[in-house]
Amino acid sequence: MINWRLFAGGKVMFWVSLIVIIFCICLFILTYCVDVIGLWNLSVQSVDSSSIQEISEEYVNSLGIEIDVPIEYRFVRYLHDNGYEAEVGETIVLGTFHVWNGTYYIDISVDLYKSEELESIVIHETKHMIVEYLRENKIINLNKYTEEIAQEKNHYYNSLFDSGVQLLKEQQKN
Repeated sequence: MINWRLFAGGKVMFWVSLIVIIFCICLFILTYCVDVIGLWNLSVQSVDSSSIQEISEEYVNSLGIEIDVPIEYRFVRYLHDNGYEAEVGETIVLGTFHVWNGTYYIDISVDLYKSEELESIVIHETKHMIVEYLRENKIINLNKYTEEIAQEKNHYYNSLFDSGVQLLKEQQKN
């Protein structure tokens, strides 16, 4: 049994630190079971997401690579965002990519359902996914430049991305 006298703060500090440790362990277990990003930031909509999947898979296939990680494609409503009803100057989130519990999630705003912008936003988020996949497979870590790559703003970063994809193709051939 642990003796409370080992703690410099006395009996009260012993119980406080024990409660904090138990709380941290429970919080760690909870975040393994519940996607906190999905819980606080978005609400999954019951809209057919096959269009997202088709666009993303078509782009990945055009690069000649294969991603062997489970991928979830979803239309969502961002909770802290007014979508196209936002005021002038407000930020609108149209899509996000995140990894949780070994699964890739590409979330697209339901405002883009059957929209002309859908393809460009899905490709943007798919590039984020490919950058993460390149990092996880120890090809090249481009996480610092992922937004520039997804927006195709910088020729040098795009060349690094293309080179990483080429190295991944070579690795997948072997």
